[in-house]
Amino acid sequence: AMGIAGAINAQNKLGQDLDGNLGGNLFTPLEPAVVAHPQNTGTASMSATVSDHTGLTGDNYSLYYDGSQYVLTNLTTEASQTGAGPFTIDGMTITPSGAANAGDRFLINTATNAARTFDVAFSRPEEIAAASPLRVDANASNVGTAEISLQSLSDTSALPLASAAVLTFDPDALGAGVPGFVVSGGLTGGPLAYNPATDSDGVSFTLGDVSIEVSGVPQDGDSLSIGNNSGGVGDNRNALAMSDLQTNDVLRGSTASFSDVYGGLVADIGVSAQRAQNSANSEQVLLDEAKAAKESVSGVNLDEEAANLLRFQQAYQAAAQVITVADQMFQTLLSATRR
Repeated sequence: AMGIAGAINAQNKLGQDLDGNLGGNLFTPLEPAVVAHPQNTGTASMSATVSDHTGLTGDNYSLYYDGSQYVLTNLTTEASQTGAGPFTIDGMTITPSGAANAGDRFLINTATNAARTFDVAFSRPEEIAAASPLRVDANASNVGTAEISLQSLSDTSALPLASAAVLTFDPDALGAGVPGFVVSGGLTGGPLAYNPATDSDGVSFTLGDVSIEVSGVPQDGDSLSIGNNSGGVGDNRNALAMSDLQTNDVLRGSTASFSDVYGGLVADIGVSAQRAQNSANSEQVLLDEAKAAKESVSGVNLDEEAANLLRFQQAYQAAAQVITVADQMFQTLLSATRR
């Protein structure tokens, strides 16, 4: 939850909303939970913040003070580092403050309460920054076929641009006979080497925080522009970038996507549930056996008691028959003696 919120917030901040403003947080930023051991004797406290959501692993960490320095340990991998802090590890910054005594320890948990506190941070749909804050265009009066596309934007702190950046093709931009684009206006950089004979399929360039791709065959004086996307109506480029987060590797050190993490979570829950069910079944068998053993000693078995009742009934009937026969014999003897 922490990584997902961070990834979506970061991408939304690279866009522009319907009010023409740069995007903000769509979800409340989540931070790791820090729990001090109840038997700590010092006055030290810890703060943990997310510095890079792509580095979060979901692991828990132990921070122990040995009397001279802190020992920070990943409780899953057992990797550790020592020092006085602050510590930067797996996308987090952990900062000690106050005086710790030997033996004091803290638990840093990146998962506890994260999903429970996951919440929306905006109230108006207009605040979703679906548009890109920049627009790229080829000059309508160009003679050649040069095209420009915006590939990515890594930071918006320098936006809006004071003026549009213009890339003008010059066959001698990098010296006599070395063609390229001369950059002027709101972005610095260049000149950019571009040979129409070999680069027409597309070449990527980075100007500050802006990455672009230029393709085609420009002619001398043709220009391309990068400017502010005023209004941004009908532009969903940043919304598409947010939807791509589902399959892009933006979590766990840029090794897993939303889909990967979700699939792993479902699999883990399934395995845990099956393990719990198997354990419950085994315990039920043991319980049934224990009950049977107890009943065999002190309990009542209805089938056994019914069989005993039938046996006793038959014995009673047989005894009654013996008594009847004996009585008849006795009566016969009495009759014989009277004669």
